[in-house]
Amino acid sequence: MSGTPIQPEVSIAKGFLLRLLIVAPVAVAVSWTLAGDRGLWSSLYGLALVAVNFTIMILFFREGAKFGMTGLMTAAFLALLIGLGVLTAAIIPVANAHWMDLVVFGLVVILGHLAAVIIEARRVSGRLGDDGLAPWRLVK
Repeated sequence: MSGTPIQPEVSIAKGFLLRLLIVAPVAVAVSWTLAGDRGLWSSLYGLALVAVNFTIMILFFREGAKFGMTGLMTAAFLALLIGLGVLTAAIIPVANAHWMDLVVFGLVVILGHLAAVIIEARRVSGRLGDDGLAPWRLVK
């Protein structure tokens, strides 16, 4: 066993990134099929921003968890605000670019977040006594 403590909040946030990798090929293929090259580039840009958003979340969760539940909730709120700021700042300069399809971009960003969160939520326990990860493996 390693000496590092279990950090379920970081594991969950990293799980978001892993689940995004499941969703990404489907999103890119559908976007490319429906909107051509503009859809392809818009979906790739959107997925990259979703990954950045989840990375911000990982960093904030890791630091906030050091201060207990209040710190974790504060970190979650700040990660949300900063993530939305990053998304806004990243889309403004390229909104009118020749390769950008705003509909595809918006759908990929929204659905990418939702899909990763929904898939990850299936793995997480709502019970306070668990470490938060796959409690059904402990029950026989």
